[in-house]
Amino acid sequence: MLEYHSLIGGEWVKGNQGFINVVDPSCGEIFATVSKLGRGQIAEAIGKAHQGFQEWSRTPALERSRALLKCAVRVRECSEEIGKLLAQEQGKSFVDARKEVLGAADCLEYYGHLAVNILGEVPPPNAPNLRSIAIRQPVGVVFAVAAWNYPVSLVSWKVAPALAAGCTVVV
Repeated sequence: MLEYHSLIGGEWVKGNQGFINVVDPSCGEIFATVSKLGRGQIAEAIGKAHQGFQEWSRTPALERSRALLKCAVRVRECSEEIGKLLAQEQGKSFVDARKEVLGAADCLEYYGHLAVNILGEVPPPNAPNLRSIAIRQPVGVVFAVAAWNYPVSLVSWKVAPALAAGCTVVV
């Protein structure tokens, strides 16, 4: 049986609040468990994400781009394995599950390229003696919640743009 934990500060952390069973809807059998984090562990995850933000937000856009593009390549390389797990978890066909995984890789690639093109803008002023400049910059830790029906796609659509912008993410 597969057992999943949470990645916090670069380390796998087993939750201290028991487990959630992952059931294969095609046969009703439990094929995996996910450990549940306690409040203190969630606070630790947010704290670690904030610590990571201090460095990631100062990481040059080109490096952030390369990291997302590398992640996209890795997701494509693992798309068959991830697709099989997703199909088992969701009750989707393997074809649909793999398509979702490859779509997530496309999302990572898109925002990987966009990371080096995040530009400011000069909106028209409200008065002749004013000048406005909009500068796009990281805002901090992003908390992302995704629905169950397209978990890989929805998480990638939240995580990729946040990372491209220089934010860190807690999912």
